[in-house]
Amino acid sequence: MARLRAGGAVDVRVDDGGVRAVLPPGTRGVAGVAAPRFAGWRCGGRPVGAYLGPVAAEASGGRR
Repeated sequence: MARLRAGGAVDVRVDDGGVRAVLPPGTRGVAGVAAPRFAGWRCGGRPVGAYLGPVAAEASGGRR
């Protein structure tokens, strides 16, 4: 658990444009989030099902 916490996001922001997370400097691998369905959320222009997640993105140690 300590290893997961050490590599976890240091800041997370959710708004109507998406989810943004700041990871510790040098983080590499895959960052993932599991997201429940929220009224009005869409994925690829379509309403989401009962459960949206998981969603993953490459963490390359740089800024995107």
